Amino acid sequence: MFWIHASQQDVNNWGDLGNANWSWDALQPFYTKSEAYVGPTAQVQEDLQTQNINPALHGASGPIWNTFPDIYGPLDETWPQVYENLGLGVKPSPRNGLALGGYTNLINMDLNRRRRSYAATGYYLPAAKRPNLTVLTRAYVKKIILERTAHGSGAKATGVQYSLGLNSTILELVGAEKEVILCAGSIGSP
Repeated sequence: MFWIHASQQDVNNWGDLGNANWSWDALQPFYTKSEAYVGPTAQVQEDLQTQNINPALHGASGPIWNTFPDIYGPLDETWPQVYENLGLGVKPSPRNGLALGGYTNLINMDLNRRRRSYAATGYYLPAAKRPNLTVLTRAYVKKIILERTAHGSGAKATGVQYSLGLNSTILELVGAEKEVILCAGSIGSP
């Protein structure tokens, strides 16, 4: 449930590998658009040493809420001091993509309702009843269907081949009318 971003260098490296429009500057509007940052109380800011957070670098009206925990223990309060004493504390806001060192991370939570805030609550549930949306669970992409572009210098994704179940040998094919969007995350995520 942490809310963190890759470093500027990592994102820019993706662009350098030939991925057009993958740069820190190009992605910033989307990072900002996706989040609803809620600043910490004065007590939380003091206890967790979050004074380096610059709210201007965060979005305020996106579907994913992020903030700092308001329930924590002595370890949470101590570790920022340890990093600072070791010279590993972060001076600029970690959200700028340049921070190196230890700091308290934001979490994805709507503290008012005490609920996790993530892709399902922020994006899926509001759109779940749309007639043009189908969500398949346990569907594993086996192949992206590519076709050469008209002038033959590139390729365009036109669909995907997938199986329902990780070990299934039965493959399904779905074509795209406009685009294929690829997304991936950590263990078992879409």
